[in-house]
Amino acid sequence: MARRQAGSDRRAQWQARLRRFERSGQSVAQFCKAESISAWSLYDWRRKLGSSGKVGTARHAPAADFVDAGTMRVALPDEGVSAKDLEVPSAIELRIELGGAMVLRILRR
Repeated sequence: MARRQAGSDRRAQWQARLRRFERSGQSVAQFCKAESISAWSLYDWRRKLGSSGKVGTARHAPAADFVDAGTMRVALPDEGVSAKDLEVPSAIELRIELGGAMVLRILRR
């Protein structure tokens, strides 16, 4: 029983903390420094509590600030063809399989 009460207290503490963060207008780094908590903890509890404040109802994982997709380059054939001899494509398409039948498609013309 005491363990369940401690969990409820901790949950309520994090709900209040997340409300303060949303109202603060600060970045995650600034808020976490002021609260003396790690960014990982903030993201983890935000995931656990979700928008409704109930454990396990999170609808979205925390957004990443940056995802490195690598660099794009033209693969040259092995037959001594130089890059200046190749035509540059007029369009470039980037497809990223996100899972769950979702595909991100970016087309540059």
